[in-house]
Amino acid sequence: MKVPREDLLHVNLPDAENMLHLVHRKYFQHVYAMPKEGPPAEVLTKQVKRLSRICNMDLIGITSADPFDEDIRRVDEIIKDLTKMGRDEEARRLELRKRALVPTSIWGEAKSIIVAAQPYAPPAKNSFDKKKYGRMAAVYVRDYYALVDSKIDMLGRFIETMGYRVLRGYARDGEGFSELTPMDHRRGCLMVRPVARRAGLGVIGKNTLLITKPYGSWVVLSFLMTDAPLIPDEPLKGWDPCRACDACLKACPGKALFDERKLIYSDCLNVTPAAQDHERLAKVGQYLWGCDVCQEVCPANREVEHDVRESAVRAEEALIPLRPLMEMGIMNPKVAVVAGNSGNPEFVDDLVRLGLGSDRPNKRAYAAWALGRIGSPEAVAAIHQAASREEDPEIKKIMEEVLTRCSGSASEQETEG
Repeated sequence: MKVPREDLLHVNLPDAENMLHLVHRKYFQHVYAMPKEGPPAEVLTKQVKRLSRICNMDLIGITSADPFDEDIRRVDEIIKDLTKMGRDEEARRLELRKRALVPTSIWGEAKSIIVAAQPYAPPAKNSFDKKKYGRMAAVYVRDYYALVDSKIDMLGRFIETMGYRVLRGYARDGEGFSELTPMDHRRGCLMVRPVARRAGLGVIGKNTLLITKPYGSWVVLSFLMTDAPLIPDEPLKGWDPCRACDACLKACPGKALFDERKLIYSDCLNVTPAAQDHERLAKVGQYLWGCDVCQEVCPANREVEHDVRESAVRAEEALIPLRPLMEMGIMNPKVAVVAGNSGNPEFVDDLVRLGLGSDRPNKRAYAAWALGRIGSPEAVAAIHQAASREEDPEIKKIMEEVLTRCSGSASEQETEG
C-alpha cells in the first residue's frame, strides 16, 4: 500500500506536517505487522525500507556513521590546491568543514545514517525575454527540500516509535542539528553528497554533484542520523558516467570546477561575484538564484526518468519579472547584476534610486556596475554624478573602473563605426 503521490508532492511544509501525523497512524501498522524473523538490525532495516516505499521515496540508502575517509582525503587535496592558489581563507574554511565528514563528531552516539534523494524537474528549454526577466535554477522552482524533508521525517518518527533516537539533518522550529552546530546552512552539519555516495544512491560527478542512475543530478538530498543499528547499503561500483567527459568543467561560467571533482565554492555563480569582478558579473547572465549550467551540459542528465507531474513544471515558473521586484524596492546585488545584464535602459531610474541612492556601500557598488553594463548616456551620467559625491574610497574606485570600461567600450564602438 502506498500513500497517493498527490498527497506527498508539492505541499507546503506545515501541510506536510499535518498530513504526516495522520499518515503515520494509518500506515505504520503495515510496517509493525511485518514478520520479525532474523537479527534486530535486519528486521529494523527491512521495516525502514518498506516504510520508505510507502512514502514514495524513490531513492533511499543507509550507511554507517564511520568517518568518510575517502572524502576526507579528497578535501585535503582541495585544501592543498587552494593554498597553492593563494586562497588561504577558503582553505581555512574548508579545513573547519572537515568535521562534517566525521558523523560522530556531530553526535557521538550515532550508528547509522539514512539518506534520501528527491528528484525534481529539469529546467524547461523555452527562450524568454532577457530584457524583462531573471531566472532561477530549477531546484528553486518548488520547495523540493520541504518535500524530501517531510518524507525522511516520516522514517524518523517511525524509528523513534521503536525506541531509538533520531537527529534530523535539517533545522525546523529550532529542532535538529542547528542546536548542535552553528552552521550557516541547514544541511551544513554533514556533507550530504558523500553520505549519499557511500549509501549507494549515486556517484560524485566532476561537477561535484551527486549523479544518480535514474535521475542524473536532478535530485535534492536529506538525511537523518540515528543510534539504531541498521544494515548499511553498498556504494555503487563500476559505474562512472564522468569517466571520459569533462563537459561541465569546460562550460562552468565561473570556472569554479577544476581537475576532477573539485570545486572552488566562492567562484561558483551560486555566490554573487565581488562588485569589482566585472567579467564574472557579466557571466551571471539572468540567474537571480542558483545556476544550472553544469547540469544542463551533463550527458548523464539528457535522458533521465521523472515523475510525469514533476516534469510538468511550466517554463514561466522559473522566470521572475524584474519590474515588480524594483517596484517593491528590492535591489539586492543579484537583482542589480541581472538588471545590468538585461541591458534594458528602462531600469536606469530604478538602479539610480534604489542602488546609487542607497546608504549601503555594497548596493551602490553593484548598481554602478549594472548601470555601466547598460551603458546608456543616462546610465553613464548617473555614475559620474555618484562618483563625484562618493565618500567611500573603495566604492569610488569601483565606480571609476566602471566609467573607464564605459569609455573604452564607447571608443571601440566609434572605431568600428
